[in-house]
Amino acid sequence: MRRRARCLHHLVALPLLAAGCRKQPPAAPVDEGCFGARCVEEAEAALYYGDPASAREPLAIVCDGGDAFACFRLAELHHYGRGGPVDVPRAAQLYEQSCTVDAGEGCERRAELARDGHGGPAVELDFALRACEAQRPLACTRAGEQLAVGRGVEGDPTRATTLYEKACRMGEVTGCFFFSDPATTEIYTPE
Repeated sequence: MRRRARCLHHLVALPLLAAGCRKQPPAAPVDEGCFGARCVEEAEAALYYGDPASAREPLAIVCDGGDAFACFRLAELHHYGRGGPVDVPRAAQLYEQSCTVDAGEGCERRAELARDGHGGPAVELDFALRACEAQRPLACTRAGEQLAVGRGVEGDPTRATTLYEKACRMGEVTGCFFFSDPATTEIYTPE
């Protein structure tokens, strides 16, 4: 009988012990903001689902970390007022930041903003030349046009011809047109 009582005691105690040894559910992770790839994922998801306002902060974090593409994407949001107000000066700054870490498209967009009155002809030429060096053929053509006619900068037809030739070699038809006749100042547009 004593043995049975002991066995019975163990049978009752075993489930109680097992119940007491259950692991606690893990605590929910504390969200201290995004970092690294997680920010990129958050931003891309927000943009995919049509919520550009939620993409701004993660893009800013990644941009501040030196990611040229994140700077470019954030610049577009400010430039076109997606997810917040239009802020062209901030867009220009972000395009510049994108350009300095070797993103040719950021250089090209900064040149376009300057051409549209946000920086002037010298800034336009500077960024167009940077974009051209980063293999952006349209930027080569635009820098060539600016130098050919001396729009806001000292004219340099020889350098313009070199830029047109480079654009043409990269497949920009307008560059080929100007390269064949650098004295032409009108852009040929097929109908």
